[in-house]
Amino acid sequence: MLSAGVRSGTAHLVVYLKVRQAGPARVGLIVSKKVGNAVTRNQVKRRLRHVAAAELPTLSPQADIVIRALSPASFADYAAELHTALAGCKRKLGR
Repeated sequence: MLSAGVRSGTAHLVVYLKVRQAGPARVGLIVSKKVGNAVTRNQVKRRLRHVAAAELPTLSPQADIVIRALSPASFADYAAELHTALAGCKRKLGR
């Protein structure tokens, strides 16, 4: 996926975006052990799922998004950074 799509990063997130020919939009999350213990990683995943669901209507229906968390952050930080990173990806795709 990485070679065919685009990537944009912020302080706490890296977002990979690829647009396919058909199919529904999909979101994948990567939260490594570097982020923290299991409780912290699950909290980060819950926050990222919520902010990703809010951003899905702004994307094309065939989008594949992978969000990689680099470090724990607040909900507001994740929301702002995901919006910024997705805007960067869209700009790189020319959409």
